[in-house]
Amino acid sequence: MPDDGRILWRRPTPEAPPIDSRLVPENSELVVLARPAKLLADTEGAKAWTAAGALGQHAMSAIARAAAGRPAEVGRVVVGVASGPSYGQFKTTLIVEPQASATPPLLPSAFDRLLATSSADSQLSVLVSLPWLLGEGAALFEAQATPALETLRQEIDEEWRCALLSVQLVGVDGPLYWEVRLVGGAGVPERLRGKGLAERASKWADELEQTLSVQPVTPHSAKLLSAAPAMLRAAGRLARVGADDGQTVINGYLPRNALHNLVLVAELLVAEHLETSPSTTPEPASTLTLQQRLDRPISLQLNRESLVTAVTILAETIGVPITINGRDLQLQGITRNQMVSLDARQQTAAETLVEVLRRANPDREAAGASDPRQQLVYVIRDSPPAIILTTRAAARERGEPLPAVFIE
Repeated sequence: MPDDGRILWRRPTPEAPPIDSRLVPENSELVVLARPAKLLADTEGAKAWTAAGALGQHAMSAIARAAAGRPAEVGRVVVGVASGPSYGQFKTTLIVEPQASATPPLLPSAFDRLLATSSADSQLSVLVSLPWLLGEGAALFEAQATPALETLRQEIDEEWRCALLSVQLVGVDGPLYWEVRLVGGAGVPERLRGKGLAERASKWADELEQTLSVQPVTPHSAKLLSAAPAMLRAAGRLARVGADDGQTVINGYLPRNALHNLVLVAELLVAEHLETSPSTTPEPASTLTLQQRLDRPISLQLNRESLVTAVTILAETIGVPITINGRDLQLQGITRNQMVSLDARQQTAAETLVEVLRRANPDREAAGASDPRQQLVYVIRDSPPAIILTTRAAARERGEPLPAVFIE
């Protein structure tokens, strides 16, 4: 096909099979698939691993422990991060040389779609639920990462559900290929979603340049960070945006040594803890009360999302913390990974939350929210304002009042 300057770049190894979803730990919200032997055998790959700083060292140590001290001989590593028993707690699974499970793991449907279009030849692939990352998953990161997460919250379309980032060093001395795939809700064509993100991303270099001009950085970081805006502009000029298999795709080729430089820039930006520049500071949070937020009409579309993901999406939508009391659910034998599908249009946030709980309720015979068989309920905490998901039995035992919708 003749290149018109707009079509997506061809993958360096288009014949490569996709990553097998059966390698992924069940219930994962964040998945990292790496090929240490391939990366470390490559000079540029080894530099990039070192450039990752403390994170790279921690990963190397963890792989060394799991692989009896031989990370450079490990063909593949899979890391899965899932939500733990309570908000802000996580379960991390690291598997060296993973073998495909006999049955497909329980994963969000968007994960399966992205993995089906992935490439097993990529030396590093990161798959993540975006609502989870910007909600409960944010607790994974140190405080220094807060500005980066805030930037993502501002730039990422609220309907995007999952993202897959892949990088591949081509051959012995070939270029770096990178690719981002995104799955979002219905209603907006994938190409237009990608075009909107690309237009916003084109301003990142200017915003970073402005931030660096008004906020001092350490001499250790100054030289490389001063070149970072030019790096972003170059990457943007060489990137292509399009749609493929119902997904938004952004991909591109860069000089080989761009990998360790970009990793180092990211590491230094986090280490310097740069605040958002004045021109991009978000507006102050609304002064609406919790009840006023619950009374506001919203629209929410879920396609086989776990209860944890559904709640995270809803919390982000209405701007109120929603916490799942995992222990209460466990005592009733209820898993937080019940799958929920929903298409709610212009319902109040409270009605939408109740509908999510009804669809995740283990007893399908419950006739409505007030039915005693509706085990999943919520209670409201006033200070600080928050919503707690619990069970009817646990709330009764603690004497916590239920919203009127759950009372006969």
